[in-house]
Amino acid sequence: THSLPGAIALLVLFALACALVPRAAATIYVDANSTCTTSCGSAESPYATISEALRDTNNNNGEIVVRSGTYTGTNNYNLTVGSSNVVLRSESGDPATTVINCARQGPGLIVSSSTFTMQGFTIRNCEAENGGGMHISSTYTVALPSHLAIFIFIFIIIFIFIL
Repeated sequence: THSLPGAIALLVLFALACALVPRAAATIYVDANSTCTTSCGSAESPYATISEALRDTNNNNGEIVVRSGTYTGTNNYNLTVGSSNVVLRSESGDPATTVINCARQGPGLIVSSSTFTMQGFTIRNCEAENGGGMHISSTYTVALPSHLAIFIFIFIIIFIFIL
């Protein structure tokens, strides 16, 4: 015979197990030419701005795929990355075709997540007291393309020799 309390206990254990299983990271899409206003973020109905996609990753673990274009205006600079395990990448992988242009209105990105990866972007015309293109604070891991790391290293060496 089966008891009702035993069945309820099994149901509760099953619900807890399902809640603890990690969910796959969502892939969110952005296209500067999008006109989507509701239920945005899919490949068919992408967000129009990067900040909308970042807000969608506030529950952590998200990949944001940004289509080629120039991203400018209020919701495309001063971008706060506070979620964990966020990947922000251009769909083309070509920094020449996917541009964040701050138009001298503020910083590009402010990163304070535990893990952040960014690939395939040009960030330009950004201004801020603490890091114009990207201000990194309280971040454990930031992955940038290797050619950018080499450029930063060369810049530091040149800066040291000038002083």
